[in-house]
Amino acid sequence: MGTHREYKQEVRDALYGFVYLNRAEWDIINSPAFQRLRDIKQLAMGHMVYPGAVHTRLEHSIGCVHQADRILHQLRENSRDVLESEFLITDENFQRSRQLLRLAALLHDLGHAPFSHSGEDLLPQSADGKKLTHEDMTARLIRETDIGEKIETWFSADGIDREDVIAVATAFSKARNKKPSAHVSILNEMLTGDLGADRLDYLLRDAYHAGQRSGVFDHDRLIREVRLIEAPVEAGPDPNVKTTKDDAGTPEDSVILPSFTVGFGEGGWGVAEQMIAARYLMYTGLYFHKTKRIYEIHLSQFMPTALKAFGGRLPDDVRSYVALSDSVIWREIIVAATDESHAQHELASRFVRRGHMRLAKELILADNFRQVDKRRVPDKARFSQFDKDVRNKYGNSVIVDSSDHSATKMFDAHNLLVSLVVGPDILMTSLKSWAECLRASGAVACMRTNPPATRSTDSVTGGCKDTGYKRAPETPNESETTRLDRIRHEGPRRRRKLDRPNALAQAPLHHPGARLGRHPV
Repeated sequence: MGTHREYKQEVRDALYGFVYLNRAEWDIINSPAFQRLRDIKQLAMGHMVYPGAVHTRLEHSIGCVHQADRILHQLRENSRDVLESEFLITDENFQRSRQLLRLAALLHDLGHAPFSHSGEDLLPQSADGKKLTHEDMTARLIRETDIGEKIETWFSADGIDREDVIAVATAFSKARNKKPSAHVSILNEMLTGDLGADRLDYLLRDAYHAGQRSGVFDHDRLIREVRLIEAPVEAGPDPNVKTTKDDAGTPEDSVILPSFTVGFGEGGWGVAEQMIAARYLMYTGLYFHKTKRIYEIHLSQFMPTALKAFGGRLPDDVRSYVALSDSVIWREIIVAATDESHAQHELASRFVRRGHMRLAKELILADNFRQVDKRRVPDKARFSQFDKDVRNKYGNSVIVDSSDHSATKMFDAHNLLVSLVVGPDILMTSLKSWAECLRASGAVACMRTNPPATRSTDSVTGGCKDTGYKRAPETPNESETTRLDRIRHEGPRRRRKLDRPNALAQAPLHHPGARLGRHPV
């Protein structure tokens, strides 16, 4: 290993103090493709709700290097024998593994579109017509920009090439001519797993900049307790497939699936629960905040106009892609908002005048799952039918939004929370019309029946303090008004049940579903 491994460059981070980098990492950071991340906000339109949430993908990427390095060193201290026997990370090749992990952590978000996930639906398509993801673009930018050349210039003598970095930063399937190995798998888990550096950093950083104290947890304690544990049966290797190790004992052996995974000792149980609760509260209070969501929907509506030079989508050409960032899109919004003759003037004005459409109602499509190979998976077809029915009835004046992402990724999503946002020509005077749409899609629904202006949201259950949620089965000869009154009456009983001390364990830790919004009057 050369002198480029001396960690003499320092960056003062808002969370961790000084983060130390070597000359090679510093050279990569100074590449145009990486510097672009200075202008990609981590939380997209989150700053429209939380003014301090203007942090970027660049600082998150540097923070991931710091956390990934700590996790690897702690695993080496707590689980050295397993790390050597199962993953072939020994004293001899430790520095190579460390550098590979640090490079992957630095570059794992390189391919994000302007405004992060908000622009992902407009990513280009592959040659076979498949829509690309930001991980696909990350692989392309590492491979096709000067970053790939710098990796091989600095680290070819260490046996690291650009495809190695792609495999750890994204997935085996994104890398070329790389076979699956337990060595790369465990490095990828240290970065992107449930206890990985990516998750630890974005939760802490987002909470810090947004001022969401509920998202903070004791990450120092959690990292001190991290270790390699035997994987659960459902997550481990197929018992019918024998795993073998290469005779040479190289890290790129033929072990397909590891029998160990990243976990924590008994001393970390409490802080792990704290992290789960923090992540849930971050999703309900920040990532799925109703105003942030509607601004991101408005943004996705405007972006094809801003990208008209590329046919309304993000460009496939890497050089053009690197030239696009948040500021490019925002400049087009300002131009449209100040030009009354612009076709998207009204939409752009929603950003500069903060005239976003407002939440009117939230519905739940109950038991929204189907059975697939003995697994329960969300039934997106039911939601799609509901979306279609609402649009047919109300046109473009209604926006249907669903938060169909688990807040913890630890439970199946059986219900779908659906949000509808309406324009000025729609008066939300009849709950029955929404119930008709729900019945047309074959859904059983619960409704929040109190007006949005008086709604008080509970941070644990996501329900209303005065109404709550309750599944509402059909009752013969019951009018719609009577049925909704019964939902409203039965709600508090369910709410009181969730108020017990173990409410977090009993309540579903996610609310995929629908919101109804209305234009401000």
